[in-house]
Amino acid sequence: MAEDFDAFLLDNSAVRNVLVEVGHDSTTEYLSYRPYFDSVANRVYSPVVIGSSVRITRKLGYQNLDGGLTFGDIELENTDGSLDSWLDFIWSNRAIEIAVGAVTWARADYVTKFIGVVEGIDSKSRNVLNIKVRDIMQRLNFPVTELKLGGSTDNKDELQPLLFGECHNITPLLTNPATLEYQFHQGNSEDAKEVRSNGIPASVSKNLSNGKFTPTVNPQGTTITLSAQGDKPSGVWNTTVATIIQRLATAFGNADNRLSVSDIDTSNFNSFDSANNQDIGVYFKTRQNLLVAVKDIAASVGAQLLPSELGKLQLHKVDLVSVGSISETITANDVIDKSLKIVEMTEVEAAITLGYAKNWTVQNNLDSGLVQESKDSFAKEWLTVTKENSTVKASHKLDGEPRRIDTFLLSESEADTEAQRQVDNFSTQRKIISFTGRARLLNLEIGSWVTIQYPRFGMDAGVPGVVLRMTPDWIKSRVQIDIVIR
Repeated sequence: MAEDFDAFLLDNSAVRNVLVEVGHDSTTEYLSYRPYFDSVANRVYSPVVIGSSVRITRKLGYQNLDGGLTFGDIELENTDGSLDSWLDFIWSNRAIEIAVGAVTWARADYVTKFIGVVEGIDSKSRNVLNIKVRDIMQRLNFPVTELKLGGSTDNKDELQPLLFGECHNITPLLTNPATLEYQFHQGNSEDAKEVRSNGIPASVSKNLSNGKFTPTVNPQGTTITLSAQGDKPSGVWNTTVATIIQRLATAFGNADNRLSVSDIDTSNFNSFDSANNQDIGVYFKTRQNLLVAVKDIAASVGAQLLPSELGKLQLHKVDLVSVGSISETITANDVIDKSLKIVEMTEVEAAITLGYAKNWTVQNNLDSGLVQESKDSFAKEWLTVTKENSTVKASHKLDGEPRRIDTFLLSESEADTEAQRQVDNFSTQRKIISFTGRARLLNLEIGSWVTIQYPRFGMDAGVPGVVLRMTPDWIKSRVQIDIVIR
């Protein structure tokens, strides 16, 4: 069927159609660009979709990781006002599927080109309604946790904390003032290490299956902190970016909207984890957004989250230090005449500073019995590493403080390696080009390496680059593509 679909995309005489299946609080609506009847399901698709509006953009960022986005509006014809009542339905976080095929095909032969969720509905003009389309990451746009301690203590309205990986010097939650029980994680945990009272080590009794401990000596009037190793579901302690993101996305956030393991591209996650197995640590003690959290975790190793067309969550890392496996060669014949242009010349950065090994409880007035070196370490929130390309700095006449990026990395060596990778990436100015591609390029993958050979901007002999952005037009069999050139 894949070969038939590719031939269909290249066939200028094909009568193309787009089907949209979208839910709201009352039912599922079956919509289409052209009149369509599914004889198997005995279902009529309403031809209200404005074909030129079915353009879902998927995007990765390069330098500031401002991508990881899927967005678009599907416009519905509403000149006669027959769809006005749809504005009163609840559309948010309902599923949407977009399929493409020929108007003569059976429904089973249509190819699904997007699975996502609806953000909402509005009307941008008198004659249309607009369904705002987003990817499945919208289902993570909820608090990480809203589970409060409860009971009758002063902390009854505090959130029960969550800890993933390993974190240094966190402040746990006092759960029982009578027994001096503290909690650092909601469930089974790896270990509670280095419990301290005003910086002085304290002995404790541990209840790791519930993420709790109790000091064996009354620390009344002091600040209790600890370094801890957290979430350990089913006996597996997750410590890396991919494993922690998968755990957060599938077990936390809003129960009605959270992802399942089937929503994860496990092949992609496993490959990413093999290549990016740095240990990290993150602690949630106050209300935080899950979508923001997983993006920040990915950014710790310079990565981004972006679901596939079929709604499978993936991790991507745009790394131009060396050329990856080339998936396609693009020539002038693939580019609509005079559509290619440069949309950005990236900023040159000769130095990068990374924060790592976060101290989660900054303490400035610790017990006088501590050595000064220990006092200094507890008073500092981050340790940092800086990497610099002095040749680039001099040639570009750059000065001033390097960009500071705080991460969840734990070790100096891994922070050092990541800082060097980023300097190697960003100390060279790159071109980001954009063009309208012909039908053959509709099946390119975001994040894939390509070679582009085009008689402009130094690309005559062919240069490698990474696909950052795609906006397909399935009716016209065209696609808008952005590529960062190595």
